[in-house]
Amino acid sequence: MFLDISKAFDKVWHEGLIFKLKQYGVSGHLLNILTDFLSNRLQRTIINGKSSSWNSIEAGVPQGSVLGPLLFLLYINDLLDGMKSDARIFADDTSLFVVVNDPQTAFEILSHDLKLVEAWARQWHMSFNPDPSKPPIEIVFSTKTKPPEHPSLFFNGSMVKSEVEHKHIGLILDKKLNFNSHIIAQIKKANKGVGAIKCMSKYAPRKTLEQVYKSHVRSHLEYCDVIFHQPPADGELSTNNLSSNMEKLESVQTQAAYAVSGAWKGTSTIKVYRELGWEWLSQRRWYRRMSLFYKIVHKTSPKYLADCITFPDPPWISAYGRQLPNSEPLILTPFVPRTEKFSSSFFPSCVFSWNRFLTSVQRNETDMNKFKRKLLSSFKPKQCDYYGIEDKVGLRFLTQLRVDLNPLRKYKFNHNFADTSDEFCSFGDGTDDIYHYLLDCHRYFDIRNSLLDSVSDLIGTNVRNFNRIPLKKLLLYGCNDYNRNINKSILNETINFIYKSELFKPTNI
Repeated sequence: MFLDISKAFDKVWHEGLIFKLKQYGVSGHLLNILTDFLSNRLQRTIINGKSSSWNSIEAGVPQGSVLGPLLFLLYINDLLDGMKSDARIFADDTSLFVVVNDPQTAFEILSHDLKLVEAWARQWHMSFNPDPSKPPIEIVFSTKTKPPEHPSLFFNGSMVKSEVEHKHIGLILDKKLNFNSHIIAQIKKANKGVGAIKCMSKYAPRKTLEQVYKSHVRSHLEYCDVIFHQPPADGELSTNNLSSNMEKLESVQTQAAYAVSGAWKGTSTIKVYRELGWEWLSQRRWYRRMSLFYKIVHKTSPKYLADCITFPDPPWISAYGRQLPNSEPLILTPFVPRTEKFSSSFFPSCVFSWNRFLTSVQRNETDMNKFKRKLLSSFKPKQCDYYGIEDKVGLRFLTQLRVDLNPLRKYKFNHNFADTSDEFCSFGDGTDDIYHYLLDCHRYFDIRNSLLDSVSDLIGTNVRNFNRIPLKKLLLYGCNDYNRNINKSILNETINFIYKSELFKPTNI
């Protein structure tokens, strides 16, 4: 059972804070300084040069100050004293929760703690929110078809409101803990970012589009993802057999990838991600989970998180880190989950991944940044370089050739385009694929010779003597044997060939 009482609090009045400072023994000049810091403060609003009248501030602490958070912590620090339930405070968000083995016992525990909160508020002059739309919220998490009845709780003379879902620090918690509502809400926000990218795609460079994607799409898709992540059925780093919710999230990123890269809808996700150097969201969620879990294992996170793990006996674990005899990897005691939901949750899933999927080198790493780099290198694709080409349209055409979905008939036929009945070149000289287009088709004889002559001059070698596979790769991707300026020139020559061929049209963007 989860109980959020933060909305019921209204204001930390200055008189209550000053009263508490006196109880802590603050006096003399220090008390005067703190009193002056809180007293005689005014505020007003200015819009388009027009200002409101000044109003006095009698509650809260000044935001942006160094002293403000310290005073708030001094005020709130003893709120949890004497509580029987498990309570958490994050800034001004206060929640109580208890595992319900017996509804009556849970009711008595929470009622006891709510009375403590009421007494604490009266003692330190804390006021409660008079707005009836902001009462304390209660949620009973249960997957049972018929969960047991729970007695009604009361706080500050009013009945605690029971809800089926509730947003807590940005995460929508539902009573089944399926996170469907949270995922739907985040996808709705992310889709607005995808729409912005599509509008900008014809005008902004790829680097700018990627920045918009990371700020206004991926940030929403990954909010609280270490909590709602569901591992793929084929293993954590698999990109197959994702659950329905995880597929929905991945689909949004795929649409963003199409818009950023200029690839056609229906292009292989793997190829587009490789072009951009993007990871699958499912892989990133696993990476973020394991990065947090690393901190928990090394006890650099709150103690109550480490208490959820069963460590081997000493000398494996010291007070502040690992002590591994003979450099052997740390193996944690696995959970024995009874349900698939529990096995996918944070601790069982992370312990399983730690023992099963991490290498001994990764588990033995003592530096957090090195651990993250080693983890990321296990699945992050290397971005295909475009060497700073500024021709936005040309780069999109080049990308369509790289990812094997473009106006060439072979690829349109393979993707069942209605206007393409076969994969053969309409000029009648072979299968219309990338090799045929760049190296063989008689239709482009003159412009191809110009392309090959220019590239040969750039690298000082006649590229007509190259084998077909490395020549195609050189024309589409450049080569690490040459510097960035030469590679940029090579790709620009290929883009110039694409323009002259007149096969790619702006309508294909």
